[in-house]
Amino acid sequence: MTVVRDNLNRPIVDENALGERTTLTYNMNGRLSSRENPLGQIETHVYDSAKRKIADVSPLNARTTYGYDSTGRRNSVTNPLGATWTSVYDAAGKPIANVNPLGNRTTTVYDEASRQIAVINPLGNRSTNVYDPAGRRIASVDPLGHRSTIMHDALGRVAFQVDPLGNRTSYAYDDRGNRTAVENPLGHRTTSVYDAANRTIGSVNPLDERTTNVYNAAGQRTANVNPLNERTTNVYDAAGRTVARLNPLGHRFTTVYDAAGRTIATENPLGYRNTTIYDVAGNAIATTNALGERSTTVYDDAGRVIALVNPLGYRTTSTYDAAGQAIASVDPLGNRSTSVYDATGRKVAACDPLGNRATIVYDAAGKSVGSVNPLGYRTTETYGAAGRTVATEDARGHRTTTTYIATGQVLAYEDALGNRTTYGYDAAGRQIQAQNARGAIATTQYGAAGSPVASISAVGSRATMSYDAAGRLVAVENPLGNRSTTVYDVAGRVQATVDAIGNRTTLSYSDSGQQTATTDANGNTTTTTYDVVGRAIVTAPAKIVLSEPEVLRVFNP
Repeated sequence: MTVVRDNLNRPIVDENALGERTTLTYNMNGRLSSRENPLGQIETHVYDSAKRKIADVSPLNARTTYGYDSTGRRNSVTNPLGATWTSVYDAAGKPIANVNPLGNRTTTVYDEASRQIAVINPLGNRSTNVYDPAGRRIASVDPLGHRSTIMHDALGRVAFQVDPLGNRTSYAYDDRGNRTAVENPLGHRTTSVYDAANRTIGSVNPLDERTTNVYNAAGQRTANVNPLNERTTNVYDAAGRTVARLNPLGHRFTTVYDAAGRTIATENPLGYRNTTIYDVAGNAIATTNALGERSTTVYDDAGRVIALVNPLGYRTTSTYDAAGQAIASVDPLGNRSTSVYDATGRKVAACDPLGNRATIVYDAAGKSVGSVNPLGYRTTETYGAAGRTVATEDARGHRTTTTYIATGQVLAYEDALGNRTTYGYDAAGRQIQAQNARGAIATTQYGAAGSPVASISAVGSRATMSYDAAGRLVAVENPLGNRSTTVYDVAGRVQATVDAIGNRTTLSYSDSGQQTATTDANGNTTTTTYDVVGRAIVTAPAKIVLSEPEVLRVFNP
């Protein structure tokens, strides 16, 4: 990178290793007045006599303006479409309100120490914070009054957190302030180990299964080793960029960069290469796959994608409004779809190529409260003070309701027929019970590492699950005691499955990770061949040989 400076030591030219130049100019007050990218596209900045920026003008002449109050604080932003967002300040200069272009107001309240103690949304729902004498946040209360607390140790670090249900998560630290342990409300503990440079070199889950990281002298992570000692390796260049990754099987995936540090090629273990070309502004304008098939991208002067051309020459185009919102797209067949936005930038209508129009309505807090499909059918949604959906009603008046516990998980769901399903959770927030409208209860049990280890149906049928040290599912036993198993290779891919009656299916892969063959319990093999870009081009089904006196019959259902 080469930087040219003027006699005031301000950068006026940035030139990258490829010779691509960005030029900067300044006004008489030393403010940046323009930036010209290597494509010659210029964005400009306008200032008032007080040296405050009052406008940004894009290369397409789209203008964003800024307003200030009498004390010089920015109190408004107006986008190129004329929509204005305003800010209100108190006498101390703290922002106490933001008003969007629709007039919806969000208010912030501070204490005497200028700490934010409350936020009130446009619907009047209030969230509050509580602080200790040291200025640390020790509690937050949502609009429903649910309180979460935080306790700190003598050094100001978070020692534990308690959710609105009283469930406690604890933290431990070493002498250097590194977090060394997290214990969930069930007492399950995950620990971390650090080296002298405070890098995480190991983590141990509640089952005492250890994952390790290896670093080079530059502090880059060169290897990750899972609890089964399966090792993934990273290789870096002199600039610290990842140029290769080797999976536990030793298969190598490589990345190539240009002088500006942009990825220009990737290569899989089979040597198949994908390339990318950039324009001088750094936009990716073309990609070529291993078959030589080229896709191109076209940008406007504001850097937005306005056209995509696939390898067959089929072109999809996009059109934007002055605020940069996509308002129309045309597919390769000339079919045009359009979108409409409100003053705040939310999509309020979409029209497909046949003229079918769907609309969306929002409340003052920005939640979607209603949608009307092209046939005129309306669906409405109702939200609670915490912003969660509590009811949905379709065009026929069918209403479903949802209630929540204090921590935000679903407590009950009632369908349009009045059938109510309720849910129970453990202290770690995992669903452990579901009770249907008839009172039948299904339960789930979890292991210390958080994976489900058993499920019991509403009629008492129990299925169990087992995992390897890497957390992969290796066995399932159904309520009849029939056991299915899964075997993995060192790259974590499924190598074989054995069903409950002992039928074994094996899978084979290419070096690039594509499944190339499946062999069933009878020895019948189905193979798949891929082209150089990874698309399946030939699938050869297994040949089934029938020996006498077997007869193959086909029946019409």
